[in-house]
Amino acid sequence: MIFTENLRKQHEESIRLIKEISTYLNEGSLEENAQHVRMLLSTFIGKASVHRAAEDSTLYPKLLNHESQELRLLAKKYYDGFVNTKDVLSNYSTKWSAATKIKNNPREFIVDTKGIFTKILDRIDKENNELFALADRLNKIQ
Repeated sequence: MIFTENLRKQHEESIRLIKEISTYLNEGSLEENAQHVRMLLSTFIGKASVHRAAEDSTLYPKLLNHESQELRLLAKKYYDGFVNTKDVLSNYSTKWSAATKIKNNPREFIVDTKGIFTKILDRIDKENNELFALADRLNKIQ
């Protein structure tokens, strides 16, 4: 099994949830489905937290200490560049912690959600296509 395979599967699940939540990102839909959207967000945030913990405890320590300087430098770039992702997601989750908050301010929720999803999708794309690709190519992380 490739070291990044499980992390890539987690990325796929995050993308699936983002797409599902995104189908509700209009005011009319949020008025009727705020509770369901909040439940989907809870699932997404929980999975994102588990994924981030796996990256922090397993992936990045191995990459940051890898024998390949190219991989170490790339891993440091990603780790440093995304270090505040956990806080951003936590603040977002707190701000939108209840269905009533979503229902009472759908425009702001839509803007915030699209913004955070754009950042997360960008991170997933870069990790999958640059960092994980290099790690897999080197095939030395097991």
